[in-house]
Amino acid sequence: MSDQSVQLDAARDDALGTSHSDSSTVRNAHQDIFEALNAIDWNFASAKTDYFAHGIHPYPAKFIPQLPNTLISKLSNHGDLVWDPFGGSGTTALEALLLGRRAISTDLNPVAQVIGTAKTTTLTPEIEVELSQLVTELRMLTSSSHRIQEALSPLEGDRSRVPEIPNHDKWFTAEATAELAYLRFRIEHLLLDESKAVALACFSKEILGASNQDSETRYTAIEKGIVAGDVIARFARALSSSIDKLSRQASHLQFRSAVFATADARKKIVGSEPSSTIATESVDLVVTSPPYPNATDYHLYHRFRIFWLGHDPRGLASSEIGSHLRHQKQKTEFGSYISEMTLVLANVYLALKPGSFAVFVVGDAIFNKELFETAKHLGEAAVSVGFEQVGIINRDLPENKRSFSSPARRLRTEQLLVLFKPSADIVIALQPPSYKMQPYEDLLALQEIESLVGKPELTEEGLIVRLNRFQRNQARRLAFTSALKAKSGSTEPTWQAVLESGESAHVGRKDPKYVTHGIHPYKGKFYPQLAKALFNTAKVEPGSTVIDPFCGSGTVLLEAALSGCNAVGFDVNPVAIATAVAKVGAVGADAVYRDHLLCSFERKLQALSSIGKLSSSVRFNGAILDEIVAWFPAPVIQKMSAVLAEIDDVPDAHTRDILRVALSSIIRDISHQEPRDLRIRRRALPLDDAPVFELLTQKIRDIRRRLRHFASVKNHAPYPLGRAQANLSPSDEADSFAKASLKDESVDLVVTSPPYATALPYIDTDRLSMLVCHSMTSDQRKCAEDQLIGSREITTRQRNALNSTIEEGDLRSLNSSIARKLVRMIHSENQGTDAGFRKLNTAALLLKYFEKMDRVVQNLTRVVKPAGSAFVVIGDTKTTAGGTEIKISSGRVIEQQFNAAGWSTEHIQPITVTRENVVHSKNTITTNEIYWFKKG
Repeated sequence: MSDQSVQLDAARDDALGTSHSDSSTVRNAHQDIFEALNAIDWNFASAKTDYFAHGIHPYPAKFIPQLPNTLISKLSNHGDLVWDPFGGSGTTALEALLLGRRAISTDLNPVAQVIGTAKTTTLTPEIEVELSQLVTELRMLTSSSHRIQEALSPLEGDRSRVPEIPNHDKWFTAEATAELAYLRFRIEHLLLDESKAVALACFSKEILGASNQDSETRYTAIEKGIVAGDVIARFARALSSSIDKLSRQASHLQFRSAVFATADARKKIVGSEPSSTIATESVDLVVTSPPYPNATDYHLYHRFRIFWLGHDPRGLASSEIGSHLRHQKQKTEFGSYISEMTLVLANVYLALKPGSFAVFVVGDAIFNKELFETAKHLGEAAVSVGFEQVGIINRDLPENKRSFSSPARRLRTEQLLVLFKPSADIVIALQPPSYKMQPYEDLLALQEIESLVGKPELTEEGLIVRLNRFQRNQARRLAFTSALKAKSGSTEPTWQAVLESGESAHVGRKDPKYVTHGIHPYKGKFYPQLAKALFNTAKVEPGSTVIDPFCGSGTVLLEAALSGCNAVGFDVNPVAIATAVAKVGAVGADAVYRDHLLCSFERKLQALSSIGKLSSSVRFNGAILDEIVAWFPAPVIQKMSAVLAEIDDVPDAHTRDILRVALSSIIRDISHQEPRDLRIRRRALPLDDAPVFELLTQKIRDIRRRLRHFASVKNHAPYPLGRAQANLSPSDEADSFAKASLKDESVDLVVTSPPYATALPYIDTDRLSMLVCHSMTSDQRKCAEDQLIGSREITTRQRNALNSTIEEGDLRSLNSSIARKLVRMIHSENQGTDAGFRKLNTAALLLKYFEKMDRVVQNLTRVVKPAGSAFVVIGDTKTTAGGTEIKISSGRVIEQQFNAAGWSTEHIQPITVTRENVVHSKNTITTNEIYWFKKG
């Protein structure tokens, strides 16, 4: 990284509020930014300017994408909202999306909305198939004049799709008119809205080629010799080219989309009303290039496009800012241009958040042979509406770029006018989620608010805070807040609200399955909102390292990555780790590639389903085959074999992970196991068969829907997302952390929910998934069970050894007086009774459990930084010994173990847990505590 980049990044951190800067630093830092910006070479003389979809549609005098790309990357942060009030062909919007920002693009010209919507479309397999099929059909159509006539004849005499253009016959031949109307008909009857958007932009592109207009920049009529089939063929070529461009762009765009609107930036389009195009103080950066004064006539060169798209360009001609023809007709002067642009500047000022930048790329003007310095005068107007003028940067223009004026009037330079809206604190009402919160969640919400942005004021309007730019970004991280409502009336959803329900943030219940959280059922996990609230309470910043020594299905790991942190997790359950790996892999994977592979797999399942008889051979080896035959009907075994073979052929590891977990998630529904039983028990009536392909297809479609939604909103995150890894290894073993590359004092936060003492048979619960998806034999599962902390299984040899230790009285290794007393008491009470083997095992199992937990605490103490935090969510269990019910205070034992290792207890928060609708749920622990420890 160059010194200039370092200087610019540091200045931006102060000005944009990405560091804890005071208000005076924020006010002054913009001058440092200007100096760094001025040192950049803005000419981009040899840069390619039509990459990706930038060349999907012609547009006069558009600026090169390198300009908004550089400005956006230097003057905004991940997740910020960028507005271009003169959006044109959507150059700024597309670059904003590619850089992980959000985008809004407005323009007076309706063609702009058509182009922008198309060029920011991510092609799914379904869209690509529909558009490619249209191309194929049109090419076959144009191969024969008879076919063309046959296709057009049903529309003869139907003028509903033909606009009323003055001197229509001068500009369009009868053949061109008929074929354009036919193309409109075909586009209207496409099934997918995205397909229609792409096809409409291609239609718009080819209108001038179908007309007698000389060229994009010459409004004169010439005879082109258009014959039957020419227009359809041109459209088919344009659509094929656009499919190719959008396909190559897709993996970079990743389903992100912008808002495009046809709007006049001089009018009242910014406000707090629901009908406003832009919400007051909602925009983080404006980058735009308004029309040069007295230079270009956009409406004239798009005239026929506007007509064919269902609009009237004549109104545009009388209102277009900077129009050369309008100046000639209305005898306007340069002062009129500045007056109109002052209205735009007022809107931009109103739309921007305090402490934000706006950059206008403009050129000088010539009126009546007099040269006017547009940037200078526009800067003065900006100051009059409240902006601070940061400075003006000159940029050389290449020959024949950005203007099609005569050489005498053609400009050789343009200017970047950099403006800054002064910083100020904003009064924000923190909106709670729409679902009913539990009392403990209200407390957690207050804790995370105080940690991130300070103590709120409780008023009739709810919780009120006064936030600067940095704190406002911080508040978007809150888990139990749905939106930030400014006093100006604008409402901004939190990242959590966007993840759960999109930007609307209006749902009636908590969603614990967003992104990949619901990819596989897992018993005993705690819900993701809780994990996020604990991150916030601990004030961990993006880039921090989080560890979960009992990561289970990866709830904490995924939430850490979604919070911009890097996470490491450990577990000994192969199903849990496989689920966690699939979950967290979704954060950084190529969403488009994955979606194409999942769609392809859906089609393979449909093909398998249509086969009358599958191969009788199965892929399961002899060591597990007998057990599989015992638990699955023969047709299901054949179907699972076919599915697993297809999964092995998928060329992407992450997609294979998802598919195996998807299959694992339906195992209970296709086996002889009672699906609602936590334990392995048989159904009352065994299955003869099961709809394996259909259930798996339904599961994959749900996964695709959730993953596409997540990919489409990733640019709402107020920080770059983090990475996570899940390790199949026990966290009580000393070398597990080292193998995961965890160094001493490298971890910022621990968030975990350990297995309860002898509570859940995790390994046995997932036995059939391990059997089918991991080919684990009974002996291999027993080995995993033995490694599990909290397991109820123990060999006679292990029990006797542990009981000997108890009887000898040497329990100093436990580091907990409560644990020592508890183990001795239960062992003593059960002696000489007729208790069953599980009761007799209890004392030895508890000793084993507490010893392992103590080793985990020691390992965590080694890798966590000084002053780091640990949140442990755990509940107490109970047992009966000697006829007396005894409470197993696991939380208090773990507290003593942490205290003995040098941690202090910061806080203990009781919480309630929802009971799942499963057999034996009466035994579920419904009250837990959150223990918050801090390392000394």
